Amino acid sequence: MVSGYILVLAVLVLGGVIATIGDRLGSKIGKARLSLFNLRPKDTAVVVTILTGGLISASTLGILFATSAQLRAGVFEFNQVQDRLRQARQDLETARRELEESAAQREQARRSQQEAQRQLDRTNQQLREAVAQQRQTAVRLQDVETRSASLRSDLEQLQQERQELIAQRQVVRDQIEQLKTQLQSRDREVASREAQLRELESKQTSLTREIQQLEQTLIAFRRGNVALTRGQVLVSKLVQILAPQGTQEAIDMILREANVVAAQATRPGIQDVREQIIQIPQAEVDRLREQLKSGRPFVVRILSAANVVVGEPRVFVFSDATPNQLLLPAGRSIGSTALVPSSLDADELRQRINLLLTAAQLRARQQGVLSEVLEIGDGRIETLLRFLTQLRQTPGEVTIEVVTSETISTADALKLDLNAIQNGQVKFSTQP
Repeated sequence: MVSGYILVLAVLVLGGVIATIGDRLGSKIGKARLSLFNLRPKDTAVVVTILTGGLISASTLGILFATSAQLRAGVFEFNQVQDRLRQARQDLETARRELEESAAQREQARRSQQEAQRQLDRTNQQLREAVAQQRQTAVRLQDVETRSASLRSDLEQLQQERQELIAQRQVVRDQIEQLKTQLQSRDREVASREAQLRELESKQTSLTREIQQLEQTLIAFRRGNVALTRGQVLVSKLVQILAPQGTQEAIDMILREANVVAAQATRPGIQDVREQIIQIPQAEVDRLREQLKSGRPFVVRILSAANVVVGEPRVFVFSDATPNQLLLPAGRSIGSTALVPSSLDADELRQRINLLLTAAQLRARQQGVLSEVLEIGDGRIETLLRFLTQLRQTPGEVTIEVVTSETISTADALKLDLNAIQNGQVKFSTQP
């Protein structure tokens, strides 16, 4: 501390002396009007003053550096000291963290040791209890062995009885399964018979009603009074409504034609029909109107709702509208039969042909053909007779096939051709 004060005092004194000398030297040079380096006297005095100040600073630093090693290190090794200080702080922080981790690990180890000690104490306690239980078990085991010897004989006897009971149980189960099978078979048989009985009762009721209706119809036929039969078509028209406002007019026209047909059938000889004979529910008319409004072509039929005898004042009818569409293309086979013409007489041959045509007409109706008109070939009876003649003259077996002669729609007449086929080839037909 004292050396520092002395150093500061020496620096101050030396600086004052050098400043005094510089000032006097500058004054003398100024008064003497000396010139250095070809400068003016005034500038020369300034240069001398600057040199004097630099000398003061140099001497001061020289004294400080010469007398203080710490100052020399602080000035010339400052960056290195800063780096060493920074590294030392990092090492200190790392050491502190490691110390904390070591402390935490030491604490964890201490806790683990305590837990292990507690576990060891519990294990010792359990071991002591196990030893005690082992002693008790040894005593009980001795008793059990004594009882086991007596129970083995009982067990063998029970096993024999168990085997006998298992055999008896299996026999009983087999008997139960047989009884279940018989019972299920009887239940199915009873259910089937009950279903058949209900079906037969339903059929009997339906047949009874049909028989009553047929008896009434037969009586009427025998009396010659039946004018219209149930389901008989009064009028059949192909109708397509393009303008919705014309729907009611088309319906009225069809109903007027049906009224004329019904009147002429129930009142023979009538010419001018002015009275409304047919009766149709308004719901039927509304339904028909809605169908025709779609603009599609329909086959509209008016049918008799029941058998009508001659002279009845009213004929109840209903309507049927079926879309007119392509049902059968030309050349479609709708029936065939194989026969030997030489083994049949003329009547039997005609009957076989009629039966074939009836079956073909039934299949066409199932396809949706509504017309009852049936044409064979060109529609002339001579064509059919010529076919039958050729058929009777053909030896061996012949397959008669019924095919459509042209495209048939819902409203079209059923136009058919008969082909006589032998050995896979058409020998002759009704085609013109």
